[in-house]
Amino acid sequence: GILMRAITEIEQVSRGSGSRGQTRTAIIVKELPYQVNKAALLEKIAALVNEKKLDGIADLRDESDRDGIRVVLELKRDAVPAVVLNNLYKKTPLQTTFSGNFLALMNDDDDNQTSLTPKRFTLRDALDCFLNFRFRTLRRKAAFQLSKVEARMHIVEGLLLALGKIDEVIELIRKAPDQVA
Repeated sequence: GILMRAITEIEQVSRGSGSRGQTRTAIIVKELPYQVNKAALLEKIAALVNEKKLDGIADLRDESDRDGIRVVLELKRDAVPAVVLNNLYKKTPLQTTFSGNFLALMNDDDDNQTSLTPKRFTLRDALDCFLNFRFRTLRRKAAFQLSKVEARMHIVEGLLLALGKIDEVIELIRKAPDQVA
């Protein structure tokens, strides 16, 4: 699976209302992994702190607004932020794995479009296959555009040659028999 972690920062925040310039270290969660519910995460952290399975957290606040997620985990004075963060990753959904089933229909060879077989990809194989497809597509597009430009260039060269001998071309047209439409 693919390992996903929450985006966090460690900041100094002022203690609640009545503080006299005292600050505490806090872990600020700014983004959550895919499919992690914020309310369930907060409940899980609160339960682990109440059961004393997660040490070092003094206060837990949700300061999220319409600008984004902001969950503040104030730490106790003696807590080491890196240790608390690693425990959070280990015991809560702040770090999860996402398993993807990369199954796609793939050609056995590039020439035969009818022999599509289901193939299971790793993430790297899927990205390599997509990049190869894009390279082939861009090469075909460039070759097509080049052939159009070369055909146009052939016509323009003929017109330039005719323009260089315009008097002969006009005389040839005047001597030509009239066509009945």
